[in-house]
Amino acid sequence: MISYLSRCMVGILLKNKIIQEYQIKIYIYGFEVFISSCITFLITILSGVILNCVLASLVYFITFAVLRQICGGYHAKSYWSCNILFMISTIFVLLFFRYIPIVAFEIPHYIFITLWVMCVFAYAPIENENKPLNNHQKALFRKISRFLCIILTLISCLFYILKTPYAILFDTTLLVISLAILVV
Repeated sequence: MISYLSRCMVGILLKNKIIQEYQIKIYIYGFEVFISSCITFLITILSGVILNCVLASLVYFITFAVLRQICGGYHAKSYWSCNILFMISTIFVLLFFRYIPIVAFEIPHYIFITLWVMCVFAYAPIENENKPLNNHQKALFRKISRFLCIILTLISCLFYILKTPYAILFDTTLLVISLAILVV
């Protein structure tokens, strides 16, 4: 469906002579990425509305998007499966945030954070076959991912000490990113 919509939009641009024939593939890909990104954002907002945690869903979305760009990880074969996996991950994280009390989260907190740190320092960044990284980019993303790993771990620990449920939000988001790294 995403590909079909993208081709229709490009057809309109081509028909109105806004783009040229040699640009068709680039524009189709651009529209596919744009539409898929809109869908993931809508999934995030709707999940936040349904679970009554819109701010948490936005924090999750931003954290997830930044970390996936820098750390990499599993990429689904189609936009459809990507959006389904993203929806499952989003609902998982937000359900934990809403319904797991912080006092019952001590052991998962330490397990999730440990797994996160180990995955990032051992494997990140994971490159996508469609967007290979050169040696300079790998080194840069490795430094950035490790820096973010330390910062987010400290933030999560601070939130945990303060007994705020945002510790759970960060921990489960970091768990999802860790699993995306480990799957590859």
